[in-house]
Amino acid sequence: MMQWGQFMSHDMAKTTLQPSANCKTCEPVPSKCIPVKISEKDPNSNFKERKCLKISRSAPVCGTGTPAAPRQQLNENTAYVDGSMIYGSSTKDLHKFRDGRTGFLKMDRFNDMMVLPFDHGKCLSAQQCTASFVAGDIRANLFLGLSAMHVLFAREHNRIATELQKLNPGWSGDRLFQEARKIVGAEIQGVLYREFLPKVLGNSFMDVIGPYKGYDPTIDATISNEFTTAAYRFGHGMLMVSIRNKMGYDISVFEKSFKTILFGN
Repeated sequence: MMQWGQFMSHDMAKTTLQPSANCKTCEPVPSKCIPVKISEKDPNSNFKERKCLKISRSAPVCGTGTPAAPRQQLNENTAYVDGSMIYGSSTKDLHKFRDGRTGFLKMDRFNDMMVLPFDHGKCLSAQQCTASFVAGDIRANLFLGLSAMHVLFAREHNRIATELQKLNPGWSGDRLFQEARKIVGAEIQGVLYREFLPKVLGNSFMDVIGPYKGYDPTIDATISNEFTTAAYRFGHGMLMVSIRNKMGYDISVFEKSFKTILFGN
């Protein structure tokens, strides 16, 4: 539940932040930094030494931030559930993820397993590399479980593209890629509306969501501030420090599952 929720969050929203280099002190910088003071009574001495959390503000949309127009942040991602965390939200970025003009996504072979392509820009040398994946959303590297979701769906796209190529040998790479992408997007929507949301909303699902009545072009699909910055943050409360203590399971079981998906060991 938690992992799918995070995966979907990165499909719908990503906030542009002001450069963190502007936040050099524990004093606020108008329009750019809102530091959070750490209490002198904080029991963690190492944490207390920092004196504050230096937090960058989100970048404002041009023309907002005045008495006449309240400040609004920019959403870098498409708000639609369309797999943008896999394919990106801009056609200009697509070359980073697509394998040339073929119908396939780029992948690297590691430990005889297919994983997301490594960001070779993070390599100081051939011997010194930071294991950082290139994906449609840069946050794919935040957490091993999230990386596993990205790997799974990249493999799923290539699996579907392979089957479509067998069935339609005359299709161009562009047609093959877009048809596979469309199917993967439909799979994501299916899991979201048929499995995830019914679990989250319970008996309220039919009242809040209701049956699908077809595409309505008059609906504004923009993600609201209230949803992305507040309501959907309930998922953070689903993270557990110790799965063993809460559920009776050893966290190593879950960690091993993710590592098996990524690295085969």
